[in-house]
Amino acid sequence: MIAVTGTSGYLGRALLPALQNHFGRYPNVLSLGRQSPTNTQSRYLDLRAGADFRASLEGVKTLVHCAGLAHTRATAEEYEHVNVRATMSLADAAIAQGVGHFIYVSSMNVVPPDARKPNDNAGVYPRPATAYAASKWQAEQALEALLKGSGCRVTIIRPALVYDQELAANLAVLAAVGRRIPFQLPDVGSRTMLSRADFVALVIDLITSPPADTESVMRVAAFDGESYSSRRIGAALLGKRSLHLPLSVWHFAAKLRDALGGRAGDSTWSSLAGEHWTGSLSPALRWQPKWTLESCLAANPYPPREPRA
Repeated sequence: MIAVTGTSGYLGRALLPALQNHFGRYPNVLSLGRQSPTNTQSRYLDLRAGADFRASLEGVKTLVHCAGLAHTRATAEEYEHVNVRATMSLADAAIAQGVGHFIYVSSMNVVPPDARKPNDNAGVYPRPATAYAASKWQAEQALEALLKGSGCRVTIIRPALVYDQELAANLAVLAAVGRRIPFQLPDVGSRTMLSRADFVALVIDLITSPPADTESVMRVAAFDGESYSSRRIGAALLGKRSLHLPLSVWHFAAKLRDALGGRAGDSTWSSLAGEHWTGSLSPALRWQPKWTLESCLAANPYPPREPRA
């Protein structure tokens, strides 16, 4: 049985039906959460409550843990409670119930811009500055330490910024504002991104693939192989624009949004102009992405690009 947490979230909402289509609905795929989709085998699980999760994992062989706090104004304590301590409680339950494979959805925000590789143990990277990324950084290390040698192998997925035709988080905000004001985003920042369809395909590949050698820990940096500036993202979302604003205006607008929204200082500018890790895809992965931001948002007017050799 495959169990998935976070099935009401952006990733889990797409992953659950794909797993049901691939493996069959009953009793092969199980949704774990406070609220589960209709016509789905489900069990109640509340990460905020921090209770014993063993009953929720009875009979589960593969657990895909997508749930957690993200893109919210949670406190550092809330991030640690849900993203770290509750994840460890879930891992304890997985060991107790004989789960064979724990797939943990982390974040590329764990990887610093100057990292030599994007799939090293999180412990070789400095602690991230944001509470969200720091909670993922902590959880990765704690999971590896707990599950290593337990009989439950762990796969850590580090997805980059996820996109789809259904936009979410900052991409949805940007598109909404851009529909009212014909601005062109500044040519700043660099980041990796990943289509939601490719994320789903990766998870299915990880479930169906045999473990590599005898490794009990695997880390996967999940991105589409492209490097995206803010201008490229804006052009893909909004098309050709006529309004060019100086950087000083963007700086002011970012500070104003932070102040009005009660966000940490410079968080909007960091999201817009931050330099994130970018690099090449690993040729060792059987999974390879099919989509770019542009091809995904264009509603597939041409076939998706071929996977890299």
